[in-house]
Amino acid sequence: MKKGQSSFETIIVTLIVLVTSTFILSGFFDLGDQTFALAIIKANVMEEIDKNQSFYVLKKIYYEQTANDTIEFEIVVVDDTINQTPICVMDLDSAANKIITGTKYSNLTIKVSCDSGPNTVYQTP
Repeated sequence: MKKGQSSFETIIVTLIVLVTSTFILSGFFDLGDQTFALAIIKANVMEEIDKNQSFYVLKKIYYEQTANDTIEFEIVVVDDTINQTPICVMDLDSAANKIITGTKYSNLTIKVSCDSGPNTVYQTP
């Protein structure tokens, strides 16, 4: 009788560990898509900055997941002067395509901030 009881307790403990680890890993993979999308945007912005003859600095990248399959980015890139004039024109279509194909996000908006407010440079139809 004790053998059967200890086996049952072992099964219960094993199930609890499996359920807990599954719950933790499911949350981790959700963050993995956000981190992967952010890394793709940052790499593409740095490529665009390197193409310019002037010296620009990536100041900030804001992002917000508004729905399960929707993410919005706002990018602030400025020149390295006292006034920190923002750059307004960037080609981020390749980053958008990589995010759509490599993550769970099918709806994507990328905006680049300027003096007059953010300019949308990519938005899924």
